[in-house]
Amino acid sequence: LPDMQGGNTRDNSSALNASYSELIGLYWLWKNCDAQYKSLVHYRRLLGSADKAEQHQKDPYEKLVDGPELLSFLSDKDVVLAKQRNYYIETVYGHYSHTLDGSQLDKMRGILSECCPKYLPAWDNLMKSTCVHVFNMFVMPASMFDAYCAWLFPLLDELGQRIDTSEMDSFACTLAWPRERAYARPLACHQWHLVCRASGGKPRTGGLGKEGLLLLSGKVPWQEV
Repeated sequence: LPDMQGGNTRDNSSALNASYSELIGLYWLWKNCDAQYKSLVHYRRLLGSADKAEQHQKDPYEKLVDGPELLSFLSDKDVVLAKQRNYYIETVYGHYSHTLDGSQLDKMRGILSECCPKYLPAWDNLMKSTCVHVFNMFVMPASMFDAYCAWLFPLLDELGQRIDTSEMDSFACTLAWPRERAYARPLACHQWHLVCRASGGKPRTGGLGKEGLLLLSGKVPWQEV
């Protein structure tokens, strides 16, 4: 597309697209973008506005959060996330295992135990929980975004070395899946304050704009790997 910045430009990981999926966009922003704030959303999953008037707009795109509203959230919070999903009848680990390969999460736990064991309590609590922030969607200041990516990508690279994808289809071998289940808990462990916003499916279906605030704090300090 004209004037579209390609993910295969400058310092990029586009060769890993089959396994990294939207994470190649995350990597590109980390390495090449100098914006004050950085974010990741999707073509059909977007963050909704907390403004009641906006929530009742007929045009679903008018229900979305805008820049000034995001800045108001970030004036006293560190990270904006999609609102957490509740599984109710099964744990995060159980839900993942029923959909994909639970051994991938076991391997990720092993990597955490070797590289940054202080995150294990948060990881274990997440796996036993019935609530999780999914969708790989967030907004945060560049300094936090870059620090998070510097922590995340070495772990994912190691996970990629330990997963045999030779007999997996393209859906199952995506490393974005383990990362999607795990990303909010490390943010909490860094003692960042999170504000959670509702997210929706395809904008034409509505479902955007319900306000949800959740502050998370953790006792596990930042640990670089």
